[in-house]
Amino acid sequence: MQTDPTRRATRITLITLALTLSLCWRAQGASAQGEPALGTSAQDAQPHQEASAELQTGISLLHRKSYALAAAVLRKAVENSPDDPNAAYYLGVALNRTTAGKEAESLLKRGLGEHPESPEVNFELGLHYFDKEVTAEASDYFEQVIYLAPAGPCADQARAYLKKIEEAGKPRRWELSVLGGLQYDSNVILSNDSTPLPAGYAHRGDLSAVVNLRGSYAPIRSGALEVTAGYSFYQNLHTSLTAFDTTQNLLDLSASYAVTPNLRLKGSYSLEYLLLAGKPYNYSHNLSSSISRVSERWGISTLDYHYSAKQYWNSEKFSTNTDQNGDNNLIGLSQLRQFSKYVTLWVLYSHDVDATRNQVLGYHGNRALLGCRLLLPFALVGDLSGDVYHRQYGGTDPAFGVRRQDTQNSVSLTLLKNFSDRYSLSLGEVFSRNLSNIADFAYSRAITSALFSARF
Repeated sequence: MQTDPTRRATRITLITLALTLSLCWRAQGASAQGEPALGTSAQDAQPHQEASAELQTGISLLHRKSYALAAAVLRKAVENSPDDPNAAYYLGVALNRTTAGKEAESLLKRGLGEHPESPEVNFELGLHYFDKEVTAEASDYFEQVIYLAPAGPCADQARAYLKKIEEAGKPRRWELSVLGGLQYDSNVILSNDSTPLPAGYAHRGDLSAVVNLRGSYAPIRSGALEVTAGYSFYQNLHTSLTAFDTTQNLLDLSASYAVTPNLRLKGSYSLEYLLLAGKPYNYSHNLSSSISRVSERWGISTLDYHYSAKQYWNSEKFSTNTDQNGDNNLIGLSQLRQFSKYVTLWVLYSHDVDATRNQVLGYHGNRALLGCRLLLPFALVGDLSGDVYHRQYGGTDPAFGVRRQDTQNSVSLTLLKNFSDRYSLSLGEVFSRNLSNIADFAYSRAITSALFSARF
């Protein structure tokens, strides 16, 4: 006949075996349904005769996936036994499957402190950081699960999550972005940020809703070569000045090649088609090329060349629009340098020549820009820049008897809040003042915007 100690040891062994088989069965069932396996603490392999009724009920609810109810019951167990590491750990598991906030993280780390070699506790922490998109931390815990128990019930789940992290880290071939919001323009003389309208409509402000959709696809994306095709749609709708509602369609194709890790060549072509109040306004073919060099000491230096061939249509409001037909050649040099984690500065100089059908409208331009980016408290990003753009026109304007010269001074401030890698909100203010030797071409302008963006 077996002695009492022998009988007790046999009973413990049988209970342990039964619980382990039960855990494996649950893990396999969860994996088949796409659900993460429920981790258990190291002490869960022991009989629970001394566990409180709340703890046993909470564990049972966890296995049934009634996480919210389990959290309420297990919180009571923690209140009754604040020193019980099992109660705290299981409450952390329940919260991890519901709110997954700081409390869950703290309780799970307490469980890790009690049982650092438990694969189940490491799995729960890996799941916690995976759901929070902190992939580096999640990978560490999942790898620890595999190291501690490579053939255990949680190892396959850990491998599956590591594969998801690896796939997510690969650069995607496609991207979709959406930007929309409100914008107030104190002087609606531009159709959008880059395409000017004829003079004569200055000093009228209006509120508009704006939306910009962009999709891109990279058919080639290797270590050195990347080719991307994209399409953008822009629309603004004014409250009063509906004659200035602008629709922009933009097709683009670009390629970049890394000659060395520190030297990259890039070229692009785009076709822009612009409508004003639903009617054709202009279109342009644009070619760009650049060479960039990265230096540990000086940052990123870029030499750019842009060519644009533009064609306009006459309309009832703009009967001489085609006088702007022609092309533009621009060459620019920019320098970007990060001085610290919190401060990045950039400077740019460019010279462009605008040749038009009517020589009076063509010009030679010189532009200088200085800007900085600051990482601010509360996860805010601030961009501040200022530029001066001087244009000397090609001929004497017969209407005024002098050769026109303009100097445009601009200041731009943007405050950006990133809610995640996908969503952000920006508040912007741009103020510009154009000084001209012909009074009719002098103006000031302020644009205030609130824009929300999402990337998919």
